[in-house]
Amino acid sequence: MEVLKPVSQSYLTQLWNNSAFIESKKRIKTFSDTASRYFSIVLLVIALGAGIFWISTDPSKALASFTAVLIIACPCALALSSPFTLAAVLSVFDKNRFYLKNTAVVEELARINTYVFDKTGTITNPNAAGLQFNGTIIDAQMQLISDLARNSGHLLSRELTKFINKPAIYSVQEYTEKIGRGISGKVNGNDVKLGSSTFLNLPLKSSSEGSAVHVMINNVYVGFFTIRQQWRNGFKELMFKLNTQADLHLLSGDHNHEKKQLIPFFQDSSKLHFEQSPQDKLDYIQQLQKEGKKVLMFGDGLNDSGALKQSDLGVAITDNINNFSPGCDAILDGLSFHKIPQFIQQAKDAVKVIRMSFVISLMYNTAGLYFAVQGLLSPLMAAILMPLSTITIILFTSLAVRLFAHKNKLL
Repeated sequence: MEVLKPVSQSYLTQLWNNSAFIESKKRIKTFSDTASRYFSIVLLVIALGAGIFWISTDPSKALASFTAVLIIACPCALALSSPFTLAAVLSVFDKNRFYLKNTAVVEELARINTYVFDKTGTITNPNAAGLQFNGTIIDAQMQLISDLARNSGHLLSRELTKFINKPAIYSVQEYTEKIGRGISGKVNGNDVKLGSSTFLNLPLKSSSEGSAVHVMINNVYVGFFTIRQQWRNGFKELMFKLNTQADLHLLSGDHNHEKKQLIPFFQDSSKLHFEQSPQDKLDYIQQLQKEGKKVLMFGDGLNDSGALKQSDLGVAITDNINNFSPGCDAILDGLSFHKIPQFIQQAKDAVKVIRMSFVISLMYNTAGLYFAVQGLLSPLMAAILMPLSTITIILFTSLAVRLFAHKNKLL
């Protein structure tokens, strides 16, 4: 292997070295974290207050009331309500091919008010793309194009390789990839370039519809592939539902050939942005966050890695669950793309369940404390009653999550 230049100078490394990758996200603050902190403080104050009150009049009751308060008002039920609820939600999501990094993502998902979509491979179906070559080309040149394209992980390169449908023959030397622009290399002694007009240093050339991949072999322009992509199943219904709930944006590295088709799905056409580099996408997410927005980014590859990492939640949409960006917080199988509104509603319902379980736990504790502070409840009886509240909470959260899942048509 011959090292032509240090890896640290590559554009991809520069992208991954961005502070969005180096600095980890702040830990997501959950409802349980906040409630538990105040709950423990209040509990200790009540226990000490009851002990101090009885120590001067009936010392025997002082220790009993202090101990009974701590036992009967144990925050176990509260502490368990959140993990049991969120674990149940993760199970529901798993069955629907939506995989989250951790349970805290569920609560963060419920807070999102701004959604940002990549286009190619995210809202478009890579398995339904129609390809056509425009120009003059021979079979041997198609082989060169296929052997070069199979070296790239970009969606368009993968679709191009499938379309040409030829087995690999030649290795590629001097391979170069400019993220979001194109690829080049020497294949069987021929200089081959695939990509945008700008990448090939051509006058602006584009197809009237869809994306275009231009081809140059030995510095001779031979034509371009037109790639007409279809929207994912349920895309139209999805966008209409989300428009009523939140602010929608589109960030695409492609040209704006399909802008007219997308305008009906976005309330504000000024939020449709094309020819965006990975850095442009990351900067756009940062700007939205500066405006106080809670941002969820949907992307599909390394081009979106910076934006996925920077966003409050990053969801990688993939048709091959083994291929996803490490900068994401969740992975969504493309087959479940149309269920996004249901996942969001399930997350909001999960937060409701956690709060409802907190109220139930509080009612248990209030009733128990009423007797405990008066010294009418022995520590032994408190120890017997305390697990009942925990069992009640566990049963309630498990059943409630399943009921909401049925309502949201996820079970």
